Amino acid sequence: MDKKQRSATPNRYGKNVQITGNRCTRCGHEWKPRSKTISPKKCPKCTSPYWQQPIKKRGTSEAAKKKSKAINPSPLNEGK
Repeated sequence: MDKKQRSATPNRYGKNVQITGNRCTRCGHEWKPRSKTISPKKCPKCTSPYWQQPIKKRGTSEAAKKKSKAINPSPLNEGK
């Protein structure tokens, strides 16, 4: 049996099953939860308690931009 015939046939049990799991947004680790009702407190690989929250880039918020302008005023505007 060649590879094309094997890939065209369904798996040996006849059905494809999708398993739901968790994915850490920090390290990308995927795992199957132990309980369906209780959410994990931390990622088992990187141990981050913020595994569900996306990583925020520093300095992109409007408050950070205003703060940086107040600390470092533009030298082009001083002569006017």
